[in-house]
Amino acid sequence: MGLVGFPNAGKSTLLAAASAARPKIADYPFTTLEPNLGVVEVGGRRGETFVLADIPGLIEGAAEGVGLGHEFLRHVERTRLLLHVIDGSGGLEGRDPIDDFEIIDAELVAYSDELGAKPRFLAINKIDLAETRENLPRLHEALDGRVERVFDVSGVTGAGVPEMMAAIKERLQDIPRLADLVPVESRRIYTLDELDDTAWVAERVSSHHFVVRGRKIERTLVMTDFSSEDAADRFQRILEASGISNKLEDLGVEPGDVIHIGEAELIWDQAAMEHGDADEKRRRTHRERLQDSFEGEIEKSGHRRRQRGRSAQQKQP
Repeated sequence: MGLVGFPNAGKSTLLAAASAARPKIADYPFTTLEPNLGVVEVGGRRGETFVLADIPGLIEGAAEGVGLGHEFLRHVERTRLLLHVIDGSGGLEGRDPIDDFEIIDAELVAYSDELGAKPRFLAINKIDLAETRENLPRLHEALDGRVERVFDVSGVTGAGVPEMMAAIKERLQDIPRLADLVPVESRRIYTLDELDDTAWVAERVSSHHFVVRGRKIERTLVMTDFSSEDAADRFQRILEASGISNKLEDLGVEPGDVIHIGEAELIWDQAAMEHGDADEKRRRTHRERLQDSFEGEIEKSGHRRRQRGRSAQQKQP
């Protein structure tokens, strides 16, 4: 169900009155710049529901693309029933509500025959204003035969809104869904082949960022406790055995680069890799890495101890 009409006709206020949606509402045109959706419940919480779409306001020339008209009218095409909303008071500009109706009606027809033929209801909005109530007889005389049904409502007070929503729900039951109108033989059917659980793909996304995607490697990462040295070593071996490490190196990964796997970010540490033969690499053990890290300090410490020993010998009488 789609709400159409001039900007500032009160469509967003009606949407808020009929559903739990809370669109932006203001006293100036084009407050709504993209469709707002609300779920309308008819008959209470256990009743039936339908979706109400507040389409941004249309203006004269919309069928030719004026005021983003083409974009807005494409949204209207997806609806099964239209609720044309007019400001019965004429608004602050003193417009004629009948002229507003005629302009929007002409734009719908000009855009496409299918859109012009969609079933339509009319909501004469803002009956809480004295100007609207004065215009009602004239409006009904001119517009009652132009649409299927006409409702006098107020989005501000909610007057007439529940009755109108109930009528809309009843009418929607008689209108086939768009998917039901497409012959079965002309529908495209997409099937998903069985995925290789071990498949992965690696790519470079920036100078220092790489992405690895794959169901198994992402699942393995989530299950890995990186606070455990053994678990971290096991994950590194999986990267090597699967060929991911080689691929990242082919892509130009360097120490300090970020590897994105799933939602995690890993830092590439070349120092943690030891190169053996050309066709073989292995993960350094924890002891080997500690030895590399503290080797220099151990040598310095031993040198200082030897120096102190010689000094002490020289001081002996």
